Amino acid sequence: MNEETDLINAALERVCHPESYYWSFWNPDVLNDDQTYEVEVRFNVPDGDETSIQAPPGWSVSHRKLGMLFLRRFQPINQASIRTLFSDVLKIAVHNNWKFHSWRHEPELPVW
Repeated sequence: MNEETDLINAALERVCHPESYYWSFWNPDVLNDDQTYEVEVRFNVPDGDETSIQAPPGWSVSHRKLGMLFLRRFQPINQASIRTLFSDVLKIAVHNNWKFHSWRHEPELPVW
């Protein structure tokens, strides 16, 4: 494995741990496993870079704030799909030298 893959795998194990801060944003009580929901992730990016960053394939830019980029996509919200979400997000973060900050899902998607 290469260093980037090692970083992604180590981070994935941390965020997918049941007691992880990231799992606290998942509210399965309001979800239907057969539906797709909009999810939003926040990345911390270098100040000023957020204005020129394009969304990766499958994502759209929700909004930008200084040093922050918010991306959205639609997907199921169950344990397996959340693990896939985290894997995708961590790959984006590591590849671009960003930090994955947090995520939310419908119906509790606030405007941050």
